[in-house]
Amino acid sequence: MTIEDEIRDFDTHCDLLLTFIDGLAAVNSAEQTEQHRFLAEAVTFRLYRVYERLVRSAFLHYCVASETLQGAQVISKLTCPDWETAEAILKSGNKFLDWGNVVSVRKIADLVFHEGFPIGNMLAPLHSDLRDLQRLRNFVAHDSQEAEDGFKSARTQFLRIGDAVPETVGELALYRRSARSDVTLKIIHRKVSGLSGVLSSL
Repeated sequence: MTIEDEIRDFDTHCDLLLTFIDGLAAVNSAEQTEQHRFLAEAVTFRLYRVYERLVRSAFLHYCVASETLQGAQVISKLTCPDWETAEAILKSGNKFLDWGNVVSVRKIADLVFHEGFPIGNMLAPLHSDLRDLQRLRNFVAHDSQEAEDGFKSARTQFLRIGDAVPETVGELALYRRSARSDVTLKIIHRKVSGLSGVLSSL
């Protein structure tokens, strides 16, 4: 797929996920069941995957393309004929790259692109939000102390002092700071779904 196709795919998936989120947000907190929390975790996990794919696609695209979608020049130390070649070089013998890790992707972008542009510019405004999303995803995917510590760190960004502390990603995803606030998952989704607009405007 082209980068334009990837952006459209990202937007389509974000719209679909928002439908699920809106349905979950409509359930009164007193009526939430384990199924609601399970679905909230699944949506969180999927949102992470959608974000991860867009970052991968953008990075590989700019290892091949010399201009952004708006015509700004991209100066890359890698000049590759296609995405597959670019990814093979970036992996350098590793089995995979962690495209969802905003810290490592920005470090690689700084090495590959002049001043990290455009990948660094795409990720910088959402750095902490994307890091928190990865921590939530890790806690869903891994039963480890490291994942638990990351989850505990991420949840502090969303909680009101004095409230009961969510013990799972599903509970946190459906948590509201107040009766008029959006659920945490909707707040995260709103920010992450803006990535395609940032990428398109560079």
